[in-house]
Amino acid sequence: MRGRNEAAWTAVVLAVLALVGALVPVLDLVTGLLAVVGAVFGILALTRKRRRNSRPLAITGLALNVVALAAWAIAITTIVGLVLDTYPPSTPRDASSPVPTTPGTPEIVYPVTLTVELTGNVPQVRAIWLGGLNEEYRDEPTEDLPLTQEHDVYLTDAAFSAGDYFSVTAVLGETGGTVSCRLRVGDRILAEDTASGRDEAASCQVTAFDMRDYRHSAG
Repeated sequence: MRGRNEAAWTAVVLAVLALVGALVPVLDLVTGLLAVVGAVFGILALTRKRRRNSRPLAITGLALNVVALAAWAIAITTIVGLVLDTYPPSTPRDASSPVPTTPGTPEIVYPVTLTVELTGNVPQVRAIWLGGLNEEYRDEPTEDLPLTQEHDVYLTDAAFSAGDYFSVTAVLGETGGTVSCRLRVGDRILAEDTASGRDEAASCQVTAFDMRDYRHSAG
């Protein structure tokens, strides 16, 4: 009987200590352990035989330890909440201090004035304008001769990468004749061609690299 009472009393004492410890923040971790051990003693006291006299005391000890565990859980939750409020989580470095991006290198542009000449012994030809350096694709069914046009061409890194070019093709009609095309920059001829006969065509093409090489040699 004495052993049963000792287990019940131990449960009660541990429950009281746990309840008191729950009020002291420093003892919170120990408080939870005391409440668990006290609950174990309370269960042992209840499960022993001939426990009639110790049963009320064991139930009291077990109940108090359950309350102590609840108080301990509330205390721990409160402390964690206070710590988080006092020391909020730091913002990731990448978000708070974005790494400055290095500005891109400005694209180098080489302006070139390209002169187009179409000549022949016929009054008109069909002219087809092609190439990424051309302003747009054009197919002129009747282009009057002679023709001289100046085109402002801008040589960029993108134009070199794409292999852009400027092209014009002069197509003779069914009556035949002779037609010539010429592409030049200043006094330097970069491309020229001549065609004669029915439905024949003279085609002149110059690439971005051709015009860049001319600029370098002229400079």
